[in-house]
Amino acid sequence: MIRLENPHPGITLQDNGRTQGRELGHSKGGALDEISFTNANILLNNPRNSPAIEIILGGFQFEFTYDTTISLTGADLNFTLNNQPISPNTIYKITSGNLLKSSGPRNGLISYLGILGGFKGPKYFNSVSIPQRERSLFHDYNSQNFKYVQNSASILANEILPLELNPNQLEYFPSYQNSYFKYSELNFTKENRFDRMGIFLEGEGVKYCGQAIRSEGIAIGSLQVINERKIIALLNDCQTIGGYPKLGVLTHKSKCQLAQLKPGLSFCLKHKNTKI
Repeated sequence: MIRLENPHPGITLQDNGRTQGRELGHSKGGALDEISFTNANILLNNPRNSPAIEIILGGFQFEFTYDTTISLTGADLNFTLNNQPISPNTIYKITSGNLLKSSGPRNGLISYLGILGGFKGPKYFNSVSIPQRERSLFHDYNSQNFKYVQNSASILANEILPLELNPNQLEYFPSYQNSYFKYSELNFTKENRFDRMGIFLEGEGVKYCGQAIRSEGIAIGSLQVINERKIIALLNDCQTIGGYPKLGVLTHKSKCQLAQLKPGLSFCLKHKNTKI
């Protein structure tokens, strides 16, 4: 078991989310940065969808009560193990009583803590990922204890290719109402308003020239245009329908990178080549 000190809403148990949730009107949930999440399991030779702890912004202390092996991937949140600095995107041998701490982001925003054998948690739609609006269904969701399969098998860590955390360009598929927009360039800055539902982006000159639209199904990663200066990039816990016009949908990689990007940083959006 791992005991969490200083719990906050940004420390949650995640997997790849609910595969059947959205067709029933529920959020998909799941890791915001699926690439770093998967890397956490690859390093441990765990099944790819083994639950891991998602840590947004850091500011925590974990105490381990069992000898095991862990992986850390994604952002560099100023980690220390027994007060010694450590880096993400590798594995660490843990003994009972070890303390893992984070003081806050150095590069990126979101890290994943994997453990040999994977974590355990209550499942809903065959997933441990429970979006905030549904957490009242599980009385022990905010528990400070994270349970896991005690697995002492030897491992041979696989190499991974870490995600680039500070891109100056993100790609999107020009879908939905894309042809009804007028713009010269698509330059945006990530605002300091974001959660697992979406990220606010500030720019200028993105003008919608089409008619008002009715509510329609929304894909995760959709770029929902609120006005000429404001876009919301929708993330894993977003609603399933909406009536704002949409510029398109971020690619899987770019959605992960945007989630990791620090507020205040700027980037440009670029059409993804959709030719086959």
